[in-house]
Amino acid sequence: MTITLESLNTVQDGEGLPTSGDIYEASLDALIEQSRLAPGLIEPTVGIVSSRLSRETGVNVNFFSEVLQNTGAFKINGAFNFLRLLEPEERQRGVITASAGNHAAGVAAVAAFFGVPARLVMPQTTPQFKIDNCISVGDRRLEIELHGKTFDEAAERANILSESEQLTFVPPFDHLHIIAGQAVVAHHILGLASGRGLDKIYVPIGGGGLIAGVSSVFRELSPNTRVIGVEPEGANAMCRSLDAGRNVEINNGYDSRIDGAAVRRPGDLPFAICHENGVGHRTVSFEEVCEATVALRESGVDALAAELVASTSFAGLLRDLKSGLIPAGSRVGVLITGGQLSPTRYQDEVKIKCKNIPRKFM
Repeated sequence: MTITLESLNTVQDGEGLPTSGDIYEASLDALIEQSRLAPGLIEPTVGIVSSRLSRETGVNVNFFSEVLQNTGAFKINGAFNFLRLLEPEERQRGVITASAGNHAAGVAAVAAFFGVPARLVMPQTTPQFKIDNCISVGDRRLEIELHGKTFDEAAERANILSESEQLTFVPPFDHLHIIAGQAVVAHHILGLASGRGLDKIYVPIGGGGLIAGVSSVFRELSPNTRVIGVEPEGANAMCRSLDAGRNVEINNGYDSRIDGAAVRRPGDLPFAICHENGVGHRTVSFEEVCEATVALRESGVDALAAELVASTSFAGLLRDLKSGLIPAGSRVGVLITGGQLSPTRYQDEVKIKCKNIPRKFM
């Protein structure tokens, strides 16, 4: 099936779930258009082999990192794909989004590239360095509003402004254009020697757009690879949904300490795609995520200087290694999605949560 803007909109309006083949084709188009329209704007995924960890565990461990993006995270891929497909009049009116940081930076950078006015609604709890990052990659037309204490509250405000001011809302995860854009990361991984023939790959979950895209491309190009999503125990909406077989909402409060994963409910489309693709899932404790973050940041490799949500994938791998769930000789991948973590928070909150400072593994 050839994916066009019209067919994507038809599916988005609810006339059928896209297959992994549909998403693969759309993501391939996104990759080609990235290279054609904006060479140099978005960096390819970096591959890193952990020889020491592989030797000590008997498992071939390969990291794939988005930390070195100029925005600091993978989200720029989805933002680029969404904005490139807007109609000229939509670009002229401008766009708006809600985000705890990484998606906002992606939208700011891409809007500046295309010359589109952009407004970002971010929670009042957003660290100043993430706001500064958005300003640094945006342009003079960028506007930032702080609203609410959570992503969900910021998203409600952004949707109201989208309607009242006729701005196009750029969804953080629940849209085919976003999913197809994030799936570009999987093409980069599979294009690396270390990305071929993986038995498993661990992927962080927030709203689900990334893992929906990654699992679709792997299903088409590397069907024997098991895609495993990892969430914090206190913000595990996708894991709950996959267990229930339907999209469910966390109604009794959720842990917002790992802001990139702190969503009350996964995107409807990402959930449906993950369910259809048979995505595996794990949860990890906040302490396990902190330990994984310290291990990555103390590795001495710039591309592994991960933020908390990006470290959930490594925490999931470490938990499975300790539990003996990965046979010796397996080839596994770990996707590190971003590195937006302030030095102050790293020292004052993350490191002190570590019961044992992990040994260097690189």
